[in-house]
Amino acid sequence: MALGLVRSFDLPALQGFVKDLVGPADLPNAVAWTNVINATGRMVGPVFGGLLLTALGVAPGFLINAATFALVVVVLATLRRGELSPRTHVPRAPGQVRDGLAYVRGDPLLAAVSVVMIVVFAAAYNFQISLALIASDVLAGDSRTYGALMSALGLGAIAGSLVLARGARTGLSTILMCAVALAVAQIAVAAAHSMVPLVMAVFAYGVSAGAFSVAVIGTLQTRTAEEMRGRVMALYSLCFLGSSPVGGPAFGVLAGWLGVSGALCVEASVCAAAALATAIVWRVVRRSRKWDVRQSSWQG
Repeated sequence: MALGLVRSFDLPALQGFVKDLVGPADLPNAVAWTNVINATGRMVGPVFGGLLLTALGVAPGFLINAATFALVVVVLATLRRGELSPRTHVPRAPGQVRDGLAYVRGDPLLAAVSVVMIVVFAAAYNFQISLALIASDVLAGDSRTYGALMSALGLGAIAGSLVLARGARTGLSTILMCAVALAVAQIAVAAAHSMVPLVMAVFAYGVSAGAFSVAVIGTLQTRTAEEMRGRVMALYSLCFLGSSPVGGPAFGVLAGWLGVSGALCVEASVCAAAALATAIVWRVVRRSRKWDVRQSSWQG
């Protein structure tokens, strides 16, 4: 609970800080590289984590992990603030959370992205639980097996993030394609039952997950007005972190009823259905807006 509380402040601040570091012109590419850094940590961390848990135990592993954050504090403390990109200062006022929600609801693109990311985060980002169950139940492995699967996931996320970093692609169509790719990757993981096919399927899972995260964050940051950026990224963090209390237990219940493979197939169907429904609604909304513009022009 304490870690979750800290992350609820840390994550939106971190996402919003990317623009301060690079400025608006390089923001989409910087978002992709930020995700590459995170994915690298997910790849390397589980390997060392598995070794530490096996050799030293749980408590020493957490203590060593905590000590590594001292380097992060040193780097942040030595940043030259005068070289940061200028930002619009928004004074504190009552109702800012409500204003942020109204801002997202009033922008059809931001609203559509928010709906998709809520569903996908809850249905497809249960890596810690799904891969742990695969390592124990499907492969009959231990913490090293789990570390190998998490490393394959992280390596895939790096690859997916690099693909979008090169093209800096954002927008709803990219997000929906990534959501469909996530669904296909989940089905591939569900169909694999030995180590090599599972590692390959989990790698593909990581590629689509990394690409989806970069596309969502890049779209939100580039679409949002400067004075609303902090509140919109706080909404992203709420969806990302808040999906775990819902998606994690739901996956566990599904796995208890249907098995791990069955649970993955159900959640893949949810991701695909969300992408399809959003695409249909978005097309209807765009046609309606074009019709309204034509009507206004004709009346004028």
